[in-house]
Amino acid sequence: MLKVSNRLIAVFVIAFMVFQSYSIASAFISDFKMKKEKEAQIFLGEQLTAKATSSGTVTVGILSFCNIDLVQGWNFISICANTQNKSIKSILDSIDGQYDYVLEWDNALQDFSLYSVYASENPFNEMNENKSYFVYFNPPSGNINVGGNEYDDLNLTLEYKWNDPFYPYIFRANISKYLSTIDPQYEYVLKWNTSIQDFSLYSVYASENPFYFIDMGEGQFISIKNISGAVLRYNKSYLQT
Repeated sequence: MLKVSNRLIAVFVIAFMVFQSYSIASAFISDFKMKKEKEAQIFLGEQLTAKATSSGTVTVGILSFCNIDLVQGWNFISICANTQNKSIKSILDSIDGQYDYVLEWDNALQDFSLYSVYASENPFNEMNENKSYFVYFNPPSGNINVGGNEYDDLNLTLEYKWNDPFYPYIFRANISKYLSTIDPQYEYVLKWNTSIQDFSLYSVYASENPFYFIDMGEGQFISIKNISGAVLRYNKSYLQT
């Protein structure tokens, strides 16, 4: 009974998170398009209840084919190449002039920070390679091309509650393979459905889930129930089998 209750609570919390973040961003975007202004005014101060340069060994000379497909609207992405320049402008250079905003999740605050191309100053200007990011893209479709070495094995430290660890590889993987390294310390995984601009929820308590795989460039949220946190371990060879 407790497990069912927890799942219902999570669903309501996630729904509230999506509604808050999407409503704030959509309201601004709509206003921007009508007025065709070049200045951004958006505030993410409302509390959202939930919404390593890699030191591993890499093969010298092998570059990542990190191509991330985008649709119009919000895209939740992972940067799947170990690029030296972590600045947003550099990483998103292939879509320069085609995106407006980048959202970064703050694990400690359990809230988003907003980067805007229209702001004179931003709370962050670089992408943390261990995190997933929301990017608001304007054209009907496109893709981000990021150059750099492929990632090898990685260990990521996750904190209590919601985390947004990136998925580092350029191949599809079964999420159960890396989630097993934090079992039973996690409860839920979120992936973004670009078609409906909403989250899909994977639950350890569900008999069936809407997804079981993660693809190149996809972002994710993982909910950790252990107060002391957990260590997510990516074993590249194992994930490829």
